[in-house]
Amino acid sequence: MEHKKIEIFLIQLTAKLKKKLDVFYEQENDVAREIGVGAGGDRTTVLDKFAEDFIVKELSENFKCTILSEELGEKYFGSKDLVFIIDPIDGTMNAKRRLQPYCCSIAALEKGEVIVGVVRDLISNEVFSAVKNKGAFCNGKRIYSKKFEKLENA
Repeated sequence: MEHKKIEIFLIQLTAKLKKKLDVFYEQENDVAREIGVGAGGDRTTVLDKFAEDFIVKELSENFKCTILSEELGEKYFGSKDLVFIIDPIDGTMNAKRRLQPYCCSIAALEKGEVIVGVVRDLISNEVFSAVKNKGAFCNGKRIYSKKFEKLENA
């Protein structure tokens, strides 16, 4: 699949996640309730599980891939050539309190090489994305890094 199409899919996916989380926060009495330990050894909250389940379902229904996630670990869905590395709630401590910043972070790798990255701030809804050989973007607008001659001036 074309890298740009993966980027668009991930941007749309994180937008759907934000909408679902907005409803989830209203309906769930205790988003910080711990329900186990994830594959990475961290405690898993109902918030983490809800977000991860949604993303894994969407990715696995739309791509033959492998998914690597903090809670789930590594799960095969038909291909090892396309791998999604996800952190559905990057900043869980802040997310439990609905304090900025916390986001959803997803990277796509093709045959071991990073091809797409998407990070959505789940409060401000700001989206950062990058596509291999196409540049980096904030809310669809191209962004650039500053050039510095010396590291200490950065």
